[in-house]
Amino acid sequence: MALEYESTAKSSSRYREKLRKLYSIGNLVAVLYVCENQSVKNKVLETDRTHFESVRALVHYTLADDLKQDPLMTFYDRNNETIELGGSV
Repeated sequence: MALEYESTAKSSSRYREKLRKLYSIGNLVAVLYVCENQSVKNKVLETDRTHFESVRALVHYTLADDLKQDPLMTFYDRNNETIELGGSV
């Protein structure tokens, strides 16, 4: 599992290259992508949907503020499937 944090929006080509590298890692189960704001999340997610739709969704997204407020620490992939890291003990 990998963790990425994106504070500011980059070019689509930069995200495409970053995601291409992540998707090419054979034994990677998931990538948790924390985005500082909705604009950044939209840009990365759109790149994922546009260029990697033909492969199993690997990248799961959340906003930094949502992560702070969500005790389940829920991440969503491009198909709205979830990974939850938190919960009661």
